[in-house]
Amino acid sequence: MTRETLLLIFSILIGISPFVGLPLTVLSWILPILAFGIFAIAYQMRLRRKARRLLRESAALESVS
Repeated sequence: MTRETLLLIFSILIGISPFVGLPLTVLSWILPILAFGIFAIAYQMRLRRKARRLLRESAALESVS
């Protein structure tokens, strides 16, 4: 599993933890906000990795032509 996938999974777990019956009062608002931040970071990392891969593939195709 990649780091991005783990961040996505952990962010979902953190996001749903206050809503599964755990007695969290203050953290019930903080945890979803943190989860969204983690999700945004993971999504940004994934987009950057895909962009780098596309750039490498296009450079390889140009060098072959």
